[in-house]
Amino acid sequence: MTLHVAHSHHGGDEPHAHDSCIEALSRIQEFLHGELDEDTADVIREHLQACESCLDTYDVETAITTLIRRAMPTSACPDGLRARVMKMHVTTTVVTTSLQEPPAQD
Repeated sequence: MTLHVAHSHHGGDEPHAHDSCIEALSRIQEFLHGELDEDTADVIREHLQACESCLDTYDVETAITTLIRRAMPTSACPDGLRARVMKMHVTTTVVTTSLQEPPAQD
């Protein structure tokens, strides 16, 4: 992922600058939740440091996430359930079908 970190874009001078904001904001939730690889996170971090508008959006997203977490605290999975799930054997069945038509019946 490459963002063009342009800082005069709020004045509208650079055509690719708006695209870099769209790119950064499209990944903001993943960034917020630590779901991005380090290189991509670094690019977004740099963009947020340089772009006040995107940083404002990030701040709003952070506040919303904090409020949701506070309103709906997570509960730990009971140890017994965790142990049962870890012991489960998952079986995958692959079904194939033939695209050939069956032989004609007389």
